[in-house]
Amino acid sequence: MATIRSVHAPLLSTPTRIAKPIASVTVPPTQVAAVEAAEKCQQEICIMDGHFAMRNPISAFGNRYSDDSYRYGSTQGGLRETHHGVEFANNPGIPVLAVADGEVIFADSDIDTKIGWVPNFYGNVVVIRHSFGGPNHAMFSLYAHLSSITVQRGEMVETGKMVGTVGATGTARGSHLHFEVRSGTNDSESNQNPILWVMPEPGMGVITGRLTNNKGEDVEGVFNVQAISEGVVNSSPTTSITTYESKSLPVGNDHIWKENFAAGNIPQGTYRVSLVYNNKVYEKTVDVNDGKLTFVVFVVQ
Repeated sequence: MATIRSVHAPLLSTPTRIAKPIASVTVPPTQVAAVEAAEKCQQEICIMDGHFAMRNPISAFGNRYSDDSYRYGSTQGGLRETHHGVEFANNPGIPVLAVADGEVIFADSDIDTKIGWVPNFYGNVVVIRHSFGGPNHAMFSLYAHLSSITVQRGEMVETGKMVGTVGATGTARGSHLHFEVRSGTNDSESNQNPILWVMPEPGMGVITGRLTNNKGEDVEGVFNVQAISEGVVNSSPTTSITTYESKSLPVGNDHIWKENFAAGNIPQGTYRVSLVYNNKVYEKTVDVNDGKLTFVVFVVQ
């Protein structure tokens, strides 16, 4: 299992013991139930089935864990453009797989085509249209910086079909797969967080939610996520989560969750999720379950 790194966030002082988690709400994997559950989660913590209609785009021979230092919506502290996808660092030539059944609608270099926010950005890129969004709402998956492409436009592919190999074409910094999910329209303004669509690895779950002020407006912050074992908080964070930074290139919110932070592949267990806002500490205790999505809302003053 890959190590989940801690980035950026300062370590908060923690109590040695913590209360039991708030009771979770589990709902069946239907859109209606998901919407109702998300609406009820303004004051409680919910565990849901999530979308998770896609499978991992990296074969079993490669690194299947996305880079948590440059998550969706991140700018790495203002050093880079707002990230519209996630990155899987891998050696060149590692197979890249279709995440779901669909039709290949682009399979070429983007040197003369605007697939990203500018032309000649992704290098060799494949885009697949999927039908699980409904007959009037397509979903798209995008695989960029490929060293080779093994499918062609118009081809129908099944989940797990090899579509290319990892590379460093376009504007890539080192060899990796840049992976995106787009909703409704195949353009760079229609992106959504892939972590909310790709099934977590075995034994892992996803934490997502909203950080707002008391007026319901999204605000920015950094969360520490610390594992709890037998009531004791681990002083070393499992990871940290920064809210989406969308000042330069806007990122999309899921139509159900309307989240402004998310982190995937968190090992199942109990966690303290906390942040400091206006010199005040806010914290909640959450459970992360295998293959599930944990949704939590923070309201700060």
